Amino acid sequence: MYPVARFLYETMPNYTIAGYALFAVIFLLSAFVYKLGFAKKLSVGKNAVIALFLLAGGLGLTFLAFFLPVVEGLVIAAMILILYKIRLWRENAKTLHLIETQRFLRCWNFINIKTVHLIEMNRFCVRMFYTVRGAPLRKSSGRKPNTRLLQRQ
Repeated sequence: MYPVARFLYETMPNYTIAGYALFAVIFLLSAFVYKLGFAKKLSVGKNAVIALFLLAGGLGLTFLAFFLPVVEGLVIAAMILILYKIRLWRENAKTLHLIETQRFLRCWNFINIKTVHLIEMNRFCVRMFYTVRGAPLRKSSGRKPNTRLLQRQ
């Protein structure tokens, strides 16, 4: 027997309880590995079907746990997936920070562009106002008043 199975069978009061405890450990570890390994969100019904298959597979793995390091393999798989998830979260945090910085800069540039356009629009409106009224903007402008706007009104 491998260490975890031996420990359970030596410390439990009888072999039946030890078998159920080994089955529970295998089921919980396999469910944990499944949750870490598959990031896709599923509906409740699909999760129930997967849980039934994990129970059936856990029963088979319990019989194999007497002769093979099943629990130890599940622990190692869980540790590898935990390390992978930590690395993935760190990369996503860096990427998210870069994306937020880029969004901020784009937004800031957009605001600057809008501000420039607003200033230009303001200049255009002032120019049109003075042109309609017939007052030149500059002394050397020499423009004729825009009579088209006066005719529309």
